[in-house]
Amino acid sequence: MARDAEVIVVGAGPAGICASIQLRRYGRDVALFEGAVPGGLLRNAWLVENYPGFPGGIRGADLAALFRGQLEGSGVAVINERVESLEYREWEGGGRFTARSRSALREAAIALVASGTVPLTPRGISIGEGAAQRVFYEAVEAEGIGEKRFAVIGGGDAAFDYALTLAERNDVIIITRGSEPRCMDLLARRCDENPSIARLCGVEVKGIAAGEGALELECAGVADETESRGDEDAADRVGAREKQSRGDSGGTFPAGTRVNLEADYVVIAAGRFPSLDFIGPDLHGRFDSLQERGLLYLAGDVCNGIYRQAAISAGDGLRAAMRIERKLRGEEE
Repeated sequence: MARDAEVIVVGAGPAGICASIQLRRYGRDVALFEGAVPGGLLRNAWLVENYPGFPGGIRGADLAALFRGQLEGSGVAVINERVESLEYREWEGGGRFTARSRSALREAAIALVASGTVPLTPRGISIGEGAAQRVFYEAVEAEGIGEKRFAVIGGGDAAFDYALTLAERNDVIIITRGSEPRCMDLLARRCDENPSIARLCGVEVKGIAAGEGALELECAGVADETESRGDEDAADRVGAREKQSRGDSGGTFPAGTRVNLEADYVVIAAGRFPSLDFIGPDLHGRFDSLQERGLLYLAGDVCNGIYRQAAISAGDGLRAAMRIERKLRGEEE
């Protein structure tokens, strides 16, 4: 049997946590669902330097821990299960959201979706049998692993940030399809200065297979020139095979040239998209109208596109909570 709440919140990243804490401050009964450890993608961040209040920056894992501590002290009821479905039933004179997880069922008049994003799996990469359990999509999945060889696939901020996190205890090679990375210059410089990180640009990963004691990555050059950057010894430590010397060739792999790499683990950071697979078909058709009526709210990475920053998400969550409170009081915005 479903239990009632005033507000259902899906997702305990910065947006969901901030919204839930503020709603609890208003005295509202909040049902907060989170299937993983609260903190969202923030737990992956090597160093958060743009969150106010930490002049020297703070590790993402440490900031997420502070978020969790504040959440635990707020009195918000956290349901540590992933929402499997969120539906909306409407009848004459009213309507209710129903959130269902593995063992919990909650109903509320208002719902806030702060479910974040899920990783994009690049098309064209074949992951062989026996290899999948050593292929990750977030750095936090490799927590506790040390003195191993990692290949990070991706050229954006997340890939380079993950590399810095992993390189604290491991050797890392970053593989980017483009001839130049798409990340911030600051992150690229930090990776290039790290002796445990190497970089291959203009390389496409075709397949990942389980070899004898390591994963084998089948790669091919896709640019006119594929440059090997960073510390060459670090690349050797991740088992680069058939690597051309840095003599007259400049260490290049012409387009189409095949090269095999070995790594103990692979992290794929090739983009993310909104996590909305739990939205029921009936609710999906009413998404826009329910938002216009002030019954359904979105906050954080799930609706912010490329603007995935902890400070933005926290502000989103706080604003959503204030709007929800006005709605519950019957006040106009």
